[in-house]
Amino acid sequence: VHDSLNKRTESREFALQAIDALKPLMAAPDPSVSLRRAYGLAMIYFGFSQMRSDQEEMAVKSLEEARQAYRSIDGLQVGDLPSAAAYAEASAWQVQALQALARHDEARRVGEDAAGVAGRVLEKRPGHMGAIRARALIVDSLAGSEADTLHFGKAVALVESGARDWEAIVKIDPSNQIAVNNLVNARLTSGFYSLRMGRIGDTLRQYRAALAVERQAKPSAMIGSTLSIPAVGLVAVEADLGNRQAAEAALA
Repeated sequence: VHDSLNKRTESREFALQAIDALKPLMAAPDPSVSLRRAYGLAMIYFGFSQMRSDQEEMAVKSLEEARQAYRSIDGLQVGDLPSAAAYAEASAWQVQALQALARHDEARRVGEDAAGVAGRVLEKRPGHMGAIRARALIVDSLAGSEADTLHFGKAVALVESGARDWEAIVKIDPSNQIAVNNLVNARLTSGFYSLRMGRIGDTLRQYRAALAVERQAKPSAMIGSTLSIPAVGLVAVEADLGNRQAAEAALA
């Protein structure tokens, strides 16, 4: 709740209280599965909070603790689906932190391993939303690493894979505003990377696909703000192409 109110300092303090409550229990011999899950969840949130406060190095360490807690349950044999999906989520945020630190090789290693775990969860339960979401987050961050190292073709392929996962979530749960927002972002990012490769037709197609998401979204300030970015991008590209009428229509 505090995080949703942009009270990040207070949010992180609550997460730390949860960790302090659970850590002594985790030190006992053979902690229960439910305790390990709870500790992993607390460390995910703490690491996510650190990352949003530009403390990426600390976030990597916290998220590694979360990964270890989930890994310890069944060695990632995917016998415990919630823990395997949560491991993938913890890894997704760690990949994002590693990418921000330009530790791209490490990000790829963590991300590819975790995407494989998410994939095994989905083989057992194809509609597992936690696993779909984790895989989408992973490939979105991996795409950033590829783009940062100028591998734009790989970046586009990864972003489009993530877009398919976000589309799957929106299909299952049309009211999921975060998934709708991330779907728009995926289309926008694919268009931007295509633009950097000089693939103008692909850029226009992706920007329009991003704007088309509005038809399946419940209106909100968050979605409107996100949609404004591909709209502006479309104006700029059409104007650069000399398509004044199309540019004015996009501007409107």
